[in-house]
This record gives sequence, C-alpha cells and structure tokens, in this order.
Amino acid sequence: MKKIICIIAVSLLLTGCSAGNGIGVNALKANSPSPEIVEIESITPTPEITPVQTPTPSPTPSPTPRLYGRLSTMTLKESIDELIQLGADITNIVEYDEAAAAKSAAGKLEAYTQRIDFTLNGKHDCIVEAFASVDAATARADYYSRISDTAAIGCYVYRHDMVVFRIKATATLEEAEAFNTLLTQVDQ
Repeated sequence: MKKIICIIAVSLLLTGCSAGNGIGVNALKANSPSPEIVEIESITPTPEITPVQTPTPSPTPSPTPRLYGRLSTMTLKESIDELIQLGADITNIVEYDEAAAAKSAAGKLEAYTQRIDFTLNGKHDCIVEAFASVDAATARADYYSRISDTAAIGCYVYRHDMVVFRIKATATLEEAEAFNTLLTQVDQ
C-alpha cells in the first residue's frame, strides 16, 4: 500500500513539474498483473502559434552622402557668385575657356578643367582652378605651396576637394583666412 501511495505521489509530483515544460500526464495504466507497477503515458501538447504583427518601418529620408563638398559639384562661376552673396568683395572676374585649360599643365601636373581669376577686396589677385580629381587638385596645391615659398610674391593656397584657390600674398593672413572661412561655408 505504501508503494502505491509513493507511486501516486511521484506521479503527481512529476505531473506538477512537467506542467511547466508543457508536458502533461494523459493516463495512468496498470497493464501489469502486479498492482505495484504503473505505467505513465505522457503527451506533449502542440504549441499554439499566435502570429505577431511585424511592424512596418516608416521610411525615413536619409541624406545622400556626398563624396565631395559642394564646391566640387558647382561650376566655378556658381561658387564665385555664392561667395559674393555671402559678402566677399570680389571684382574683375575673368573666366578661362577650355583651350586655356588644355595649356595649363605644367610638367607632369594635370590640367585644370575650369579657371577663374578675380580681385579680392579691390587689390588682391586671386585664382581658382577646378580639377578632374582630388589627386590632381592636391598635386597642384602642393606645387603652388612649394613655389610660393621660394617666389618673391607668394600666395595662400586653399584646396577644397577638387578646387584650389590661390590668394596672392599681398593680402594679409587675416584676409586670406576670412576668405577661406567663406569658402568653407560654400563647400558645406
């Protein structure tokens, strides 16, 4: 009798423990002639699947990343016009044509694709050149910086991606830096 009570207690205990795992006891069978052996049959219930609504992401516009700044996507004339709108004192604008650009290569340096000469603040000669690649612009800016160090009248050289600005050293450093600040605003 104690064995039957223990078996029932164990089966109740197993039923209680296995209920947390989704396993339940279906039936107790006594197939054996001796009443001390009881078989337990368990059934694993099929889990219910509740469909979960997938949230639809709302499209958020993301800015298209630019490889270069705005100065490299504008014509030089457009950039000069924008600098004037920002307050730069630019006069005597001279645009060069493609024939002049083809002759501009000095040695192994690539030719510019556009060029404009202008006067800054009524007295400082300036040149802006656009190039086909950043590498070409960098090479030209480095070249101008090197020769500016040895020339009688040097220049301030500012490169923004594919565009190189030169301001003759008759301008003060403060004037050149103020102009470069305007260039940075246009380039953004």
